[in-house]
Amino acid sequence: MAKIEVYSGFLCSYCFATKRLLKRKGAEFEEIKVGFRPDLRAAMMERAGGRHTVPQIFIDDIHIGGWDDLHALDAAGSIIVWYHRSVTALRILGRRASVSTLLGNVPPMFSV
Repeated sequence: MAKIEVYSGFLCSYCFATKRLLKRKGAEFEEIKVGFRPDLRAAMMERAGGRHTVPQIFIDDIHIGGWDDLHALDAAGSIIVWYHRSVTALRILGRRASVSTLLGNVPPMFSV
């Protein structure tokens, strides 16, 4: 199974929504709380290309983005790529693939 990391903040509604969606999909994930930890937030920002908002989501060390990105992939039926069939399609597209690239280029066999 893929390793999922969710950087979250204190009382963050988008973080709650992210965790709820992942749980509903049956995905196990590690939550990294950055609310009162500037060191963890700095590490998150470095990994996320400077993004400072939470949540920030990584699947097998590939930056997926935040809640909007996760929600867009789920709405397109592409969330299955990450968890149930690993991240092969993401690796084919490159480690820094954007959500728009993923939505346009995920092979049909990965769609729901």
